[in-house]
Amino acid sequence: MQQLDLNLLNIFVEAAALGSFSKVASSLNIQKSKVTRAIQRLEEDLKGQLFYRTTRELSLTMLGQRVYAQVRPGIQELRKSMGDLSSNHGNDIEGKIRLTAVGDIGINVVTPIIAKFSERYPKVCFDLLYSLDVIDLVKSGIDIAVRVAPTTQQTLRTRRVGSVYFSFVASPKYVQQLRDISKPDVLTKAQLILWAQDGGPGRVLKLSKGSQKVNLKVTPFATVTDTATMIQLATLGRGVAHAPFFMCEKLIASGDLVEVCPGWDTFHSSLTIVTPARKKSSKLISTFMDFLAEGLETAFQRH
Repeated sequence: MQQLDLNLLNIFVEAAALGSFSKVASSLNIQKSKVTRAIQRLEEDLKGQLFYRTTRELSLTMLGQRVYAQVRPGIQELRKSMGDLSSNHGNDIEGKIRLTAVGDIGINVVTPIIAKFSERYPKVCFDLLYSLDVIDLVKSGIDIAVRVAPTTQQTLRTRRVGSVYFSFVASPKYVQQLRDISKPDVLTKAQLILWAQDGGPGRVLKLSKGSQKVNLKVTPFATVTDTATMIQLATLGRGVAHAPFFMCEKLIASGDLVEVCPGWDTFHSSLTIVTPARKKSSKLISTFMDFLAEGLETAFQRH
């Protein structure tokens, strides 16, 4: 790739991460018109369109995806290096961060990220609230939330960092009882372990694989509200669980669980970092936000 202006690339990476020129302007404390001009200049330099733009959405073109994949690691490493230089010159980051997250993601993904962050910034402490409840960030004094449901509240700022996908999984022993685990209709014959709300009224699972779509009417063996229980039932050979992939990944790799109907998706949810829409985040919050975003993107990069 030709030599490009680092400032333009930094704005581009921020726009790709936040999905909005307005959010980039707020995040970098610059005018929205400057963001627009920066992207236009970058597109002129690269002789191609980087974003599909509508009044509501901003998404990467194929060229944009290639550029983002190539330059994002370098930009993030440069930000990290600059942050390290600042801390080495007496500007140590310290303070408290109040964070909330969905329990499974908080315990299994966010907590290890916080542990790594605290090694680099030992003067930062945390209040962690892991819960399925959607907490009012402003009223509760929460700095950051990790959520799997989109928000349209104007008092909140969102940063998309990936998607949470679900997989059908079962123990190798249970899979031996099934015939062809590549076809979705095998689920109508299996003992299903589902979320309490899975399938909605009438328990109809809507599956898709590319252009193929299938609706399956099912009767679950068990419905649960806890991922650990769901996965435990599956590993004990009691049926096929419909669980978040990030919770099953290690068990699949070890052979304790097997994917059933691989490639067939029921639904996925956008994973976002949410903060109160302050005019400008503190150095503490913005530093942790970048660190958290990078960790979550890595953790959910399979899809």
